[in-house]
Order: sequence, then structure tokens, then C-alpha cells
Amino acid sequence: MNLSERERPLLSICIPTYNRAEYLRGALENITSDPEFDNRVEVVISDNASPDNTQEVGVAYANRFPNIKYFRNETNVRDENFKLAFQRASGKYLKLFNDTLRLNPGSLKKILEILTVESRQIPLFVQKINFIDNNNCTVTNVHELLQSMSFYITWIVNFGIWKNNINYIYTDSKYTRMRLPQVSWYLNLIQYNTIMIHYDDWFTPLYPDNKGGYNIFEIFLNNYVAILLDYNISNKIISQEKKYLLKHFLSQYIISKIIKKPIGNFNYNGMWRILFKHYKSCPYFYTIITF
Repeated sequence: MNLSERERPLLSICIPTYNRAEYLRGALENITSDPEFDNRVEVVISDNASPDNTQEVGVAYANRFPNIKYFRNETNVRDENFKLAFQRASGKYLKLFNDTLRLNPGSLKKILEILTVESRQIPLFVQKINFIDNNNCTVTNVHELLQSMSFYITWIVNFGIWKNNINYIYTDSKYTRMRLPQVSWYLNLIQYNTIMIHYDDWFTPLYPDNKGGYNIFEIFLNNYVAILLDYNISNKIISQEKKYLLKHFLSQYIISKIIKKPIGNFNYNGMWRILFKHYKSCPYFYTIITF
């Protein structure tokens, strides 16, 4: 059914999900119990053929709330599910969301207020970053984007887009296979649009034991850097990104592996090979691994 501009919700919260029914239930309860959850807000659940009772949870909430939509893929299409969630949404602004996130009190109200007055720029609602100046800012090029978000452009929850800009997130399927289609979406968008970054404590993440399963060093180092190279990002910026990645993200996984208490259900295969490929000439790397 095609909705008129007036009938369309202002915000679609798009939740690609797989095999975490109870976390999904918690996310839906969190959203629907918010006092700002009304007909301005749509929730789109895109279930990646989960073998658990995700379908039961999704259908139950869709039956309770007319502004919650549940869709189930016939097969697990992995990260293609991110874009499917967008395509299934009808809101004016589409926001990716994780089933492991909980909106903090007041966040939904602030997001809706910003969307109500904003239309020319693309607003992004970014969780505060402890190593970056977190003053709200407008960015107009790739350098400014990476200076303002760094590797947080790999987080799907930071990504959002106006529905009428959705063609900008067309991307080569290889980036989906690399498990980071959202990075190419940011880099495509910034070439043609102005982005306004709003920093805040928008949500609280939860960390399930079954989170992961993929090779964290392959994806967030090899693949992330490869995408930046594809987009002709300068060596200076890539070097800075690799330093930020190691210091503020990867170091916790390296240390957890060294002390034989790995974090999450991640694949650590080839960790040292990948790390030395990128950092063998970087003195700060040896400082970190000899903590």
C-alpha cells in the first residue's frame, strides 16, 4: 500500500535480526514503552530466517501494534538484511537499530524533535566517542566525516538516511560480503550530501554471549582498510584510522586473547598475521601488545 506524504511515519526504526528472540523482545518492549512511541514512529523487523522463536516474538508485537511490521526472509541473507530492512520501511527517515540496543530515556523524543525541523541535511545520531571532540557538527567531505566519526562508521546503529536518499546506498555486493556495507553507504552519501552529526548517549548496548561468530580482525581491520583504499582515502587518514582502531577497539580483543579469556564468540584465526601486516612498522603497536 502506498502512503501519502502526510500518512507516512516520520521515523522508521529498522531492526535486522537473527536468532536472538529474547533480545529482540527486550528491544521492542523498550521502544513501545517509550512515551514518544506513537504514529510518528514505525518499527520494521527484518528477520533473517532465525531458527529460534524470533518469528513468534515479531508476529506478537506486530499484532499488538499497527505501527510495527514483521518480515521474515526465506533464507539467511546475512548483511543484505540491512538494506532489506530499509526497503521494507515507509518512514521519511530510516534508522538502523540493533536488537541488542536499548534507547535511553529521552532519546526518542530528541530524535523526533531533530527530524521534525531537519530536512535538508542528513542527520546522524551518533553515540558519544571518547577519543573525538563530541560537539555536534556538520560535515561535507570524507575527511571531515572520518575526523568526526572515525571507525564508528562501521557501527550500523549510527547509520540513518532520509527515504528519498535511499538510492545513495546502492553499493557493490562485495562490501556486503565483506560484512561492512554500511561503510560504503557513508562514503557514498558524503560525496553528494551534507551530514549533521548529533552526539549523545542515545542508547545502551547489551553484550550477548553469542555476539559475533565472525573474524573480528579480518572484518574491522583488513576489510575496513580495504574499503577506505577503494574510495581513495589518503594514506595519512588511513594511518590515523588504523591507530584509532588499535588503541580504542582492537586492543581489548588482543589482550583478551593473550590472557586466554577471549571476548565474545569471535573468530580470532590469523590475528597475529593480520596485525603484523598492518602494524609491524608502528612502534605504538608493540607498546600495546606488551602491556
